[in-house]
Parts: sequence; C-alpha cells; structure tokens
Amino acid sequence: MVSDQRGCPSAAADIAQACLDIAVSCASEPKRAPYGVYHFAGAGEATWFDFANAIIDMSADQRRGSPRILPIRTSEYPTPAIRAADTRLDCTAVVRAFGIQLRPWRQALAETIHRLLINKDIA
Repeated sequence: MVSDQRGCPSAAADIAQACLDIAVSCASEPKRAPYGVYHFAGAGEATWFDFANAIIDMSADQRRGSPRILPIRTSEYPTPAIRAADTRLDCTAVVRAFGIQLRPWRQALAETIHRLLINKDIA
C-alpha cells in the first residue's frame, strides 16, 4: 500500500453534513453569508498505508487472520494518473466562518466499518 502520499480521509456523511450546515447558515442570514473558497476534510492525516492498516485493525474481530500490508512508494505503484504526494487541506476557514467541527478520520472510519458490518447480511 502506498505510504508516501498524505491526505485527510473524509467520510461522505461528514462532507454531506458540512455542506448542509453551510447551506442552512447561508440561507438563514443571506446578507451576512461569507463568500470565498472553503475546504472541508476529516481531522488528522494519514497515508494510504495508514488508512489500510486502520481498516484492518478496526475490523480484526470480524475476520480470521490478518492480511499483511506492505508499504510501498508511489513510484512502485505506477498509474496513468499522476498523484500528489500531499493532498491535506487547510480547513481553518470553514471552521472559523461556519463553526463546522472536523471529526477525526479514525472516528468516522470506525463508525463506517461498524455500519457496514451491521448491514453485511442485507441483500
């Protein structure tokens, strides 16, 4: 798993909630709505290697054995698309302007894994 690309893992539910909160805030006071570019992401950072290991760790009690994940460099995993080494976002502006709280990515991941495991028998 690629270990030299850093980012801020973000749950889709958290992104949707942030968009909704911003829309409600802007609609409630349209003349005071701040303009600009805002970034939103989960709190904290991880490499793809970190993210994969967190998934394995958080789902350990639901499977037999643990797959071994090996760290590799981006150059060892060639893809047609060029990937940035650092895609972390500065979310200071969205927190300041709208009071949006960034949930730690590990917390969001744990909730996602839990929901997936609870619903695993749904066809």
